[in-house]
Amino acid sequence: MVRVPGGVIELRDEGTQRSWSVEVKPLLLSRVPLTRELYASLVGESPVSAAGPLTPVTDVSWHDAIRLCNLLSDAAGRSEEHHAELQSPA
Repeated sequence: MVRVPGGVIELRDEGTQRSWSVEVKPLLLSRVPLTRELYASLVGESPVSAAGPLTPVTDVSWHDAIRLCNLLSDAAGRSEEHHAELQSPA
């Protein structure tokens, strides 16, 4: 895992032309892409791709991604810290 420092980022909504700042907590990021094969072993199924089981997982919902992160945290003996809370502009 690679440590990514926290900080403040600027989010932008192109439709409304609004922007706002959001604080991002420090996080750990995998050094390698998550393959469909590993995803299926943890979740029980994987999005189908003609590219094969060793390709990176794509086309999953935000909630499915959070669920997977929590499963990986459990497997690593870490607490589940991933939630689907979103910050919207003030």
